[in-house]
Amino acid sequence: MLPSLHRVGVLANPADPFTKPFLEQVQLAGRVSGIDIGPIAMVGSADEVDAAFADMVRARAQAVVVQGIFFSKAIADLAIKHRLPAASVLRSFAQAGGLVSYGAHTPDIFRRSATLVHKILQGAKPADLPVEQPTKFELVINLKTVALGKARERRIRDESVKLLKEVQPVKFRPGQSLAGRPVASVASRRATGGCEAYTARKQAARVQLRHLI
Repeated sequence: MLPSLHRVGVLANPADPFTKPFLEQVQLAGRVSGIDIGPIAMVGSADEVDAAFADMVRARAQAVVVQGIFFSKAIADLAIKHRLPAASVLRSFAQAGGLVSYGAHTPDIFRRSATLVHKILQGAKPADLPVEQPTKFELVINLKTVALGKARERRIRDESVKLLKEVQPVKFRPGQSLAGRPVASVASRRATGGCEAYTARKQAARVQLRHLI
């Protein structure tokens, strides 16, 4: 989905007992795939999330993995605001606007839990029941969020082409005057003045592109 991805940030909660294994799995996935994992933002309250996303953008993270404990809608909205593709384990995250979710199928887990409760009510001892791992998983992709990203890419590409056309070097024709002076009288300044104007336009273009990105 993101073939040029090479750096992914992580949003985690330090108070969650599952944070340690969650981070271990993310780091393992990064090593296997050759993706740099970082920065890792440990967020303890909702007030810290916006700043955490801003830090990831400054650190050049190209996407973010969100721990499932976070409220999906708020995190998805911030990911869109900061233009970071975001992934989590809950289906509700993708439904709320996150780019993608991948994890165990929650309804199936509840059904399996009901089976265990039934066995206990029938007299089985909880200590004798085996621990079960999920067997059904689901991948959910929010196509609307995908479309938003593609539209932004097209806008950046179109604006880039436009800006590149605007910053072409100045060309002088024989007999052309500059600032009311004959070309012959400004021959020594022509290259310098043209380069200065060209450089100024390039710098202005870089600023505009930076705002677009």
